[in-house]
Amino acid sequence: MRTRSLLTVCAFVFSLCVAVFFSDSSTACGKAGTALLHKQSETLSPSGHGLQEKIPAFELEALDGRKMSSRDIKGKITVLGFWAAWCGPCRAEMPELQKLYEKYLKDPDVAVLTIVDGRDLADVKEFIAKRHFTLPVLISNGYMSKVNIDSFPRTWFVDRQGSIRHVESEERDQLFDEFSKRIEQLRTEGL
Repeated sequence: MRTRSLLTVCAFVFSLCVAVFFSDSSTACGKAGTALLHKQSETLSPSGHGLQEKIPAFELEALDGRKMSSRDIKGKITVLGFWAAWCGPCRAEMPELQKLYEKYLKDPDVAVLTIVDGRDLADVKEFIAKRHFTLPVLISNGYMSKVNIDSFPRTWFVDRQGSIRHVESEERDQLFDEFSKRIEQLRTEGL
């Protein structure tokens, strides 16, 4: 009888410890669970080292054949959208990104561009052409792997100093308004 009571108490204490451990957001498991619940808006840069990480340099070819590099966006607030042709949410976001591109096209302080994963380029070209998109679409050529882009859509907001200030990692409604606010916030912070 005494052994049974002791086992019951031990089981209760163990269960209580497990419950506290997994509910505490300061533990590794708690943080992982919290991250999964709040994945739409990340506060970590691609390498996971935190915000303010500099954007890794690139020189990529656009769908139209011209070259574009990280030097072309130096000193600009930049929205950099990563996507794939096979990704439904990515395709759904593209009209919003195009609208954002058009809004800031003549603004010398802002750049809006995308990098596509490079698979199915014929499909990408057809998709872009049918919708008359004009925003820059660069071909990854391994850049996504270099910067650990492993899910789509993903968007970086980069400040004038070239630091990644925000990472958006899921499709959203009202992208145009939200992304415009993020750009303007970076503009005012840089003054």
